[in-house]
Amino acid sequence: MSRREIRQLQELEPWFSDSSEELPKRLVYVYYCEVCDSILALRSKLEYLQSFLYSAVDRCPNCHFSLETTLRCRVLNIRIPTSLLTRESTQTLSPRNSFATLESLLNSNVANTPTLGHISRLEDRSLSFGIKDLDEMFGGVRKNQFTFLYGGKVCQAIAERLCVRSQLPVGDGGFGAASVFIDGGNTFDVYHASEYATMLYLDRDKVLRDIKVSRAFTCYQLVNLIVDKLPMLLCEQSIGLVVISNILDLFLDSEVDLKEAKHTVNFLSSFLAQLAREKQIALVATCPTQRNGSDVLLRQFLTGRAQVVLKAEQRVREVRFTLKKHPSKQPATQTTYLVADAL
Repeated sequence: MSRREIRQLQELEPWFSDSSEELPKRLVYVYYCEVCDSILALRSKLEYLQSFLYSAVDRCPNCHFSLETTLRCRVLNIRIPTSLLTRESTQTLSPRNSFATLESLLNSNVANTPTLGHISRLEDRSLSFGIKDLDEMFGGVRKNQFTFLYGGKVCQAIAERLCVRSQLPVGDGGFGAASVFIDGGNTFDVYHASEYATMLYLDRDKVLRDIKVSRAFTCYQLVNLIVDKLPMLLCEQSIGLVVISNILDLFLDSEVDLKEAKHTVNFLSSFLAQLAREKQIALVATCPTQRNGSDVLLRQFLTGRAQVVLKAEQRVREVRFTLKKHPSKQPATQTTYLVADAL
């Protein structure tokens, strides 16, 4: 058993009140938030949407999305302790327990029958960073998920490399698909991407053609690219990864009203999380931290909406990665040190 599985079992340990209990298979209705995958409740009988919302919370305690639009239910045929099903209808589970954790740990036979609408669950594939320690930390960037990467300038290099790696075959840790790079800081380095493609023995010209770069020079252009242009492109072409680089830079302009910036970034954060889910893409937003801390206020909207939050702190000769948030892992518990030259 891996360290990850042991940790997940420890997280679920309070659920198992009697280890000697015989566990017959039974149908269990799992209510969860579709945005962050947090399990909200387990029921032995089906409760319909309005009934569940009446007896439970109206917002997800993890991502704070309204459950009126994000609540989903899935029926599983699993072996499960009776104690999990004797909770009162007004009780919910800890938001850190994810659907994926429950499904994998209990070795369930999933009955793929949606009970509150069509639910499609993606194959367990991820886009690797190409950095062993970082990939082992949380398993790479996944489709259907919004990842927020912030910290030092190294975030830019990581984002560019992800766009290249997206074109690798699935067996080599890629998506085998093109990528989109929305440049909010006018920083995309075509030479860096080209050199990295060569390192991976990929056709440089093809790689660059399949990175769809769009630049924004005002926050209004950025919003237009994300809200209007991007969804159309995703409908027209097969895209595996979308990167939005320096997403907050243009909102920190002194001419942009702070109240308007807060409102817009809050909207964009929600929009991006929903877009990743609906279009079944991996979506990564990056944000270099500002020395004066001017980005902190706006950054909270992104960290609140993203399913995965990763911080990169660059030192003189090393980069430290800290996992701040993850739907199935403890936040801020794993840190790795890497030589900066490797990036």
